[in-house]
Amino acid sequence: MFKKIGISMIILIMAVQLFSGLVFAAEENNEDVIQERLITQVIGTENFKSGQLNSGQLNALTSVLSKSHHGRNGIIDVDVILRDYTGNGVLDILVVYTDKHDYKYLDIYTITGNRARKIFSGEGNQLNLKRKDFTISNIKYDGRYFYETYTYEWSQLRGRFLRVGYGKTYIRDYESGGNWRPSKPIIRDGRIKTVNDFLKERMDGRMISAEKYLSSSYKGKINADDLKMIVPYGNVTTIDIFNSQRGDWVVVVIRDFWGRSRVFKFVPVREADRYGEYKIDDIIEIQQAR
Repeated sequence: MFKKIGISMIILIMAVQLFSGLVFAAEENNEDVIQERLITQVIGTENFKSGQLNSGQLNALTSVLSKSHHGRNGIIDVDVILRDYTGNGVLDILVVYTDKHDYKYLDIYTITGNRARKIFSGEGNQLNLKRKDFTISNIKYDGRYFYETYTYEWSQLRGRFLRVGYGKTYIRDYESGGNWRPSKPIIRDGRIKTVNDFLKERMDGRMISAEKYLSSSYKGKINADDLKMIVPYGNVTTIDIFNSQRGDWVVVVIRDFWGRSRVFKFVPVREADRYGEYKIDDIIEIQQAR
């Protein structure tokens, strides 16, 4: 594999490593240093060594990155991830920059022949880079702080990423940043976390894994096929706590395959294990809310 790399690439590798070592020590947040560090990481990635990223793709990417100026201040870390979001059989290259406030910047490149082209750029407080799509979440405020989450998926028809989902999740616990928004959301309400983890497994089709978030008594009443019928596949748009005199429960709004917004009541019960402090003891669709 490495025999295919030209002399110019070998020189680039050596120059990048030398330059990074000298300049990075002098100024940690220097934009050029971050770029050189990024290229060094791409060259050293296990994906390249294992043959998932060939020399032609590597040459194309390093050419683009060496000319690109992200212009983002305070970048302290960078990561390279491979996904085939465009579905053309060639791995797309995701570059994630992280600044000193833990804010994320995402650039996605696709390789066509020996040319790398940027096809997406976005930013947010949280990124979730899944196999077929990804989400970007930002902290917003409407009297309470919440995550506003958009899901993006590649459209072969449009030739670009489209927003295919929206979610709104209120933040109940966070560290105050001393400004207009929480600087670092921490462990959310345990009941919301359990329901959120369950929904991730269900929407990814991992029904057996989803069952670990159910209470012992509820698991004895239903099976994986029942769960598919009870909780439809779709985009989760809202998760929040509903306070009631009879006991609090988690309200979830799911936009199903047909575009209908359906409301569900998840009843939590304290039953701690390594997956969390709470389990789901019942799931009820509120029919009149359709």
